[in-house]
Amino acid sequence: MAVLCFAPPTRFIKSVSARNPEVKPYSSKPSKDAVKWADKQLRKMSLDEKIGQLISVGINATFLNQDSDAYRALRHQVVDNHIGGLILFRGPVYESVMLVNRMQELAKYPLLIATDLEAGSRMRFDDKGSFTWYMAVAATGNHEYARR
Repeated sequence: MAVLCFAPPTRFIKSVSARNPEVKPYSSKPSKDAVKWADKQLRKMSLDEKIGQLISVGINATFLNQDSDAYRALRHQVVDNHIGGLILFRGPVYESVMLVNRMQELAKYPLLIATDLEAGSRMRFDDKGSFTWYMAVAATGNHEYARR
């Protein structure tokens, strides 16, 4: 599975900003402190750690006993292969949070956590209420709706 990340198109940002002047355009330029931290971390990493940071593993975030094969396999990915992130596909919210927190504690570098929520949180989290699609919220142009 491939994961593709991209910045929103500039024309979209300008149109949202024009409708609501409080919305600040996205800036892809990191702070000097962030660049300094990242450079320092990269200098300390082995080649294997750098390669691992390019990989994200998809998981169904259900309860995993620490003695289970599934837990040991995920732990191996985080600890030994130094993966860069987790992609949540399915599971209850509580179990998802607990599993992500356990993996963050094991990770040498912070994990990037991602999920596909285009059809709302109910799409991935079994015990969530049904909310509208996030695209519908974005189409309103009102950032206060998204915040709530």
